[in-house]
Amino acid sequence: MLTKSESEKLQALQNTSLLNTAFTSLKTPLNRASYLLKMQGLDPFDERDTVMNHDFLISQIDLREELEVIEEDRDSLGLEGFLERVDLHIEENTESIYKAFELKSDLMDIKMNVRELKFYDQLYKEANKLMDELL
Repeated sequence: MLTKSESEKLQALQNTSLLNTAFTSLKTPLNRASYLLKMQGLDPFDERDTVMNHDFLISQIDLREELEVIEEDRDSLGLEGFLERVDLHIEENTESIYKAFELKSDLMDIKMNVRELKFYDQLYKEANKLMDELL
């Protein structure tokens, strides 16, 4: 690298940056699915689109309330079970998204699943953070 010209060094740096961006985009199921939707011209997290499935919204509220109770009670055993259930939601949702892309399903359905996956992913991270605090 020391013998390379400045333009070659700059090109190498740009290529590395591009590879890092690509890796980040494809690293997790959520990022990968979001990227694939964006390639189809659909932003799954468009702030102007607030439509969500009613049943999902109710379950979202229930899960958030359950996590609050676990935190108030400092219930690490309950938190372990909670994490397992949220992880199962993540796995099921990821599989559903994968199959939907594979079968070339309706992009709006995939978009809803991606948005749900984002919720479960964030909830899992919050619950893991709480577990760290309880330990």
